[in-house]
Amino acid sequence: MMEIKLDFTKSLEVNAARYYEGAKRARKKRERAILAMDRLKNKAATAIPKKKTVRTKAEWYDRFHWFVSSDGVLCVGGRNAESNDAIVKTHVEAEETVCHTVFAGSPFFVIKGEATKTNIEEASIATGVFSRGWKLGMAFAEVHIMKGHQLKKAGPHGESLKKGSFYVDGSRETQKVELKCAVGVVRDKVTCGPVAAMQKNAKKIVELSLGIKNKEDTAKRVAEELGVDMQAVYQVLPSGGFS
Repeated sequence: MMEIKLDFTKSLEVNAARYYEGAKRARKKRERAILAMDRLKNKAATAIPKKKTVRTKAEWYDRFHWFVSSDGVLCVGGRNAESNDAIVKTHVEAEETVCHTVFAGSPFFVIKGEATKTNIEEASIATGVFSRGWKLGMAFAEVHIMKGHQLKKAGPHGESLKKGSFYVDGSRETQKVELKCAVGVVRDKVTCGPVAAMQKNAKKIVELSLGIKNKEDTAKRVAEELGVDMQAVYQVLPSGGFS
């Protein structure tokens, strides 16, 4: 309760006017304090660093898994049956090198340039990482290596194959690779690929191995470490568990 002191040497009107003026001053003081607090809040909000927003020109390979190899060659792989079909039918040249595993749903990864020992190994790792091998918790995967002209949409006796599947005509090499990967920003876009390739092409990376942590929690952690959007990270991770 507010205590009111009256000056009995003054009239009631004078006492009332004095309290009225005091109340006006108090109200203005309060309003100034509120404005000052708002300014401080706005200043603090603008000072908070925002997560990096990556906005770049759309490229044809954005809809696929992709990375840039240690020797600077673009490697692109399918995400599902539809994109496997699109990769092989539209983006694989006859003499380009392609990687694939025996797992159902495995991506076809094409090396878009001269194939070297380095980028064949890195494309093989990416193929294994984005195959069912990672989801099954397999530390290693066997990857088949072939040329684009060996991939046929019909089997050896003319039988048709389901979407995303191709018959390999002729011999192929096989390479066993360890399944590890890393996430970083390459060409101003969040992507995931073999550790060596990501170290070469990204300023900062987060390395990932097989484990029991789920994909969503891992995406949150990686996004915080890189300062990028969580959803962008989630979209490039393989399916399965992480350490």
